[in-house]
Amino acid sequence: MAFPDLLHLYAFVHLCFSSYSGLTDLCFYVALQARGLKKHLKRLNAPKHWMLDKLGGAFAPKPSSGPHKSRECLPLILILRNRLKYALTYREVIAILMQRHVLVDGKVRTDKTYPSGFMGTCNSFFTPTSL
Repeated sequence: MAFPDLLHLYAFVHLCFSSYSGLTDLCFYVALQARGLKKHLKRLNAPKHWMLDKLGGAFAPKPSSGPHKSRECLPLILILRNRLKYALTYREVIAILMQRHVLVDGKVRTDKTYPSGFMGTCNSFFTPTSL
C-alpha cells in the first residue's frame, strides 16, 4: 500500500490497532522512525585528513560500505579530483570511472565513493590529455 503522507499512514495504523488499548502511541512512534542509514555527509563533519576546504560546498562524498572504515579511508572521487587533479568536477570523475580506467588494489572500480585505504594502490590508465 502506498501512503501519500504521514497522516494517512497514521490513520491506517490507528484503524488497525484501535481495538487494542495503549498501542496507538507505539504505532505512531513506529511510523516516525528513520529509514536506514544517513546518505549525506556535511563537509564540516568529514574527517580532517581529507583536507577539504570549508567553503567548497555544503556536502562531501560519503564513502560506500567496503573494506575500510569510513573514518580511515579516502573516497575515490577525492583521490581523482582533489589529490591527483585528473578532473575538475564530480561529473568528470564519474566519466573517468565509467570508462573503467581506474584500478584500486588490482580491480577495476566504478563506484565513485569506493573507500580506498591508507596502503591501497590506485593505478590509472587515464591521463588528462587522453580525452
